[in-house]
Amino acid sequence: MAADVIGEKYDEEKAGQASKLLELMVGSAKEICDLSDGGLRLLTELYTGQAVLRDLCDSVRPSQGSEHHFAHCLESITKSSYIYGELIAMSVVLTTLYQVRPMKNIMAFLDKVEASYHPAEVGVTYDEIWKTLLRLPQYLEEEKQHLFGIYHHKGMDEKKAEELIAIFRSVMGD
Repeated sequence: MAADVIGEKYDEEKAGQASKLLELMVGSAKEICDLSDGGLRLLTELYTGQAVLRDLCDSVRPSQGSEHHFAHCLESITKSSYIYGELIAMSVVLTTLYQVRPMKNIMAFLDKVEASYHPAEVGVTYDEIWKTLLRLPQYLEEEKQHLFGIYHHKGMDEKKAEELIAIFRSVMGD
């Protein structure tokens, strides 16, 4: 999207490498959840792999997307501390819904690894999510280091926030 909309450089080979890392992680959910030697080794290899890709791309793009924009904005509003992986997992679900992308595999993976990603589990209220979504345009304008993403592209207003939260609540079973 960033390549199409703002002309950001896109490398198909590196995108393919990132996809392979993601597939490997998703395919190894049981080993990761079990904290087996193989699962822990794999997590180390995945972390190293994304770090190498970041260096090759000279960008955080391979490991950080719009889910991080939402998470960082939420932290700036609440001034609270969260378990970062849980916050990012919740933000991935929310942001994927905003991107109108398939959710089944993401939530299946999060469930397999027994991740906490429901707002109540993460320690986030729907009011805080609402405030964060409405604050995102100004936050992204102020925080120029964040790479172009879905919240830049589609923007956010009260109607979009209301619709997204309704879908998110439904997916979360709330």
